Parts: sequence; structure tokens; C-alpha cells
Amino acid sequence: ARYGGRTSSIIDVRTNDGNLQETHGTIGVGVLSEKFHLEGPIFKGKTAYSISARGMHTFLFDGIFRAANIPANYYFFDFNGKVTHKFSDKDRLFLNAYYGRDIFYYRDNEGDVIIDGIEDNTEYDDKTYIRWGNLLTSARWNHVFNGRLFSNTTVAFTDYRMRMGYNSTEKNEDTNNLYKFDYGSGIKDLTAKIDFDYTPSPKHIIKFGGEYVRHTYIPETYTTVEKENHYGQVLTDTTYSNNKEKNRVGHELSAYIEDDLTIGKRLTLNPGIHIAMFRTGGR
Repeated sequence: ARYGGRTSSIIDVRTNDGNLQETHGTIGVGVLSEKFHLEGPIFKGKTAYSISARGMHTFLFDGIFRAANIPANYYFFDFNGKVTHKFSDKDRLFLNAYYGRDIFYYRDNEGDVIIDGIEDNTEYDDKTYIRWGNLLTSARWNHVFNGRLFSNTTVAFTDYRMRMGYNSTEKNEDTNNLYKFDYGSGIKDLTAKIDFDYTPSPKHIIKFGGEYVRHTYIPETYTTVEKENHYGQVLTDTTYSNNKEKNRVGHELSAYIEDDLTIGKRLTLNPGIHIAMFRTGGR
């Protein structure tokens, strides 16, 4: 019930809290990718950090791929950072940050092509690309009321962006043509929520809480550029864009309660209810 209507798209990711006593690190390097992790105390016994990064360095082999007539390439990178501070045995603060990007592109260029026995010295260069990624920051306060009840209060911000495009040029001594298309969209979420866990017994856990999300939808924006130049004469020079599209804002408010009850060794019940309200554009 705590996930509402998004059960099919939930990934529960748990990050490392960091080591409050000692510094540790690992490095892994492969043929196409690498990873790095480091954790340790900032103030021993009180504050710890944990940072990690991954990446795929196939862009370094771009020249080799082209020589082997492989026009496509893909690479990514991401970064995770976390700071944990222990105020007391009942209160802890967690600060998180994540940034990641994925890039794919396809490029095809050629020149001096023989067509019907006639050499065509026109240079063609076509490139298609897709870039997408996310930025996430959050702060979470964990408070223990007693041995049966604790809470997590979270404030978070996410910013997802996607861009794709196509760029085509055609050049020779008489012609210089360009066609370009660029498309993008995104969504930003500002979230505030509180979750409670109440444990009457080891086999009985009650979870309840509420959440508010302010969605900012960045609608599809695109730009098209078309230029044709033949024998020094401009035949076409057109640019069209809808970048003046306004962002859309939505408000989501929800509350839930669920009961996780274990009966015997073979039966577990998980009843719950989730109530949500969504409002956008005055509706």
C-alpha cells in the first residue's frame, strides 16, 4: 500500500551508510568500464561518508570503432554520494546525492562515392544521438521513539532530462546543405514525506505515512533547422522552434496504512489501503 499505484515501476535501492570507524575503498577496472567506492569517518563515531562512481569508457575507442566501420557507440557514467550523521542513538541524518548520464550516438559519413561510374565528391555526414539522465538529492531524518516505533522524514528533489536529435550535412564545391533536428523533455519532482513503522510484536509490523509531491513537467520542445546553399545562392534558411512551451505543474498528495502480519510458518498477510489525490491545471 505504501507504493500506491506504482507497484510495477518501483525499485527499492538501499545505499551504503558509510563506515563510522575506518576508511575503506575499492577500485575495479575492466576492458570497457570501471568503478570506484570509498567510505570512512568524517568525525569518528559520529559522521561518515560514502562515495562511489561508475563509468563506461567506450568513447575513448571512438577512432577504433570508426576504423572498423562501427558507426554506433554508447557510454554512461554515474556518481553516488552519502553523508550520515549520528546525533544520538535515537536520531540520525542522511544526506544523499546522485547524478548519472547515458549517451548513445550513431554516425555515418562518407565521401568520394562512385555512382554509375561517376565519382561523386560530395561529403555526407549524418549523426543521431540520444542523451538521458537523472539528478537526485535528498535529506532523511530517522527518529526512534521507542523500541516499537520509529519514523523517517524525507525531503527530496529529482530532475530527469532527455534529449535526442539528428544532424545531417551535405557538402561539395557547389552545395552546402544542413538539416538539424533537436528534441527534449523532462520532469522535476519535489517530494516531502513521512513514514512510520510500528512493531507490536516481531511477527506484526504496521506501516503508515503520507507524502506530497510537486511535479514540474517540461513538455516536449524541439528545434528544426534547414539550410540549402547551391552555387553560393541561399535557397532555404528556415528555423522552427516551440521552445516557448510553458512547463506544467501537478500536485500529488497521498496517505497509506498497511499491516504485515505473519501467522504461523506458512502464512503472511499484508492488507493495506492507499489514498491519493492528483491535481493539475486547476483540475
